[in-house]
Amino acid sequence: MAITISGSGITSANIADGTIVNADINSSAAIDGSKLTGAGKVLQVVSVDISTQVVITSTSPTDVGLSASITPSSTSSKIMVIATATVTCNNNADGSGAIGWSITDSSNNNIIGSAGDANPFDLGHHNTSNWYSVNGVQTKTILHSPSTTSSFTYKMRGENGTASNATFNYNGSYGAISTITLMEIGA
Repeated sequence: MAITISGSGITSANIADGTIVNADINSSAAIDGSKLTGAGKVLQVVSVDISTQVVITSTSPTDVGLSASITPSSTSSKIMVIATATVTCNNNADGSGAIGWSITDSSNNNIIGSAGDANPFDLGHHNTSNWYSVNGVQTKTILHSPSTTSSFTYKMRGENGTASNATFNYNGSYGAISTITLMEIGA
């Protein structure tokens, strides 16, 4: 049975809540993106990787050459930072070796961990002359609040603790990579 509408037509006041379901909406209907934002939703993703082998011999935190920048859409947004480092720690003659790595902002303020020998975020430490190196992939994650709508940069730094050297992306030509992925989460 057809319904005849006269006058000003149907307004939202004439439609009961919950009566329109997905099947009622035309597949070509455009939904404004602002209706999709909100708390807990991923608003944008930035991901950068590096496969170039980087050897660090310094006992001070040193840039690895990997950074990623994101411009939050709101000062209340959070940034989910997921960083993965592929590292080899070659030992000294005494059989001990340790390295550390961190994610910092562009001014070298630590966001995740801090590079260094005594840090609980160290990739590994060994103290036996039977081992030459510790190889591994380690991921660190944090939900960060930069409180800005300006571009914000996160970078990876490494430090040689007591090892002969710390090598990021050892044998880079074989696919070893380190990554930083940033996801803006609506607040």
